[in-house]
Amino acid sequence: AADAARENSSALGLNCLVAHGSLLEPWAGKVFDLIVCDVSGISNQIPILDIWFDGVPCETGTNGLALMQVIIENAKLHLRDSNSAILIPLISLSDTTSALRLMEDNFSRVNLISENMWSIEIPKVADQIQMESLRKENVVSFTSIGDIFQFTTLIYELKS
Repeated sequence: AADAARENSSALGLNCLVAHGSLLEPWAGKVFDLIVCDVSGISNQIPILDIWFDGVPCETGTNGLALMQVIIENAKLHLRDSNSAILIPLISLSDTTSALRLMEDNFSRVNLISENMWSIEIPKVADQIQMESLRKENVVSFTSIGDIFQFTTLIYELKS
């Protein structure tokens, strides 16, 4: 992913710093005008994770916010000034209510800048039942018709 980001930014003529490491750890002591976050915010209870994350650890917690929380709570340390921002996705395969509250608790300006709905097929009845259970627990949110489940990706801009 880091190599692809370097190649893409170079091809687009962008001045980007790309590093590989654990969350914000590679950026200790550095500040930026813009941080683009793409940390997985998906509940580790999602039954279809074996398809998406085959062989990749999913250390996101039941509500999907374990990694995002670290980013949100520490991002201000890496923003240059009050005009600097972090762009962060919020996926309805996580507890979006708690995530939004976390953003609002840590940033004075929380702006929704993009919203995209997307669908996946979940054909196994056992997986559908598990998804319904997670929705009742407010771990995920979606709409469904039969075995088609529709989710939302929201992109937020956070500023101090």
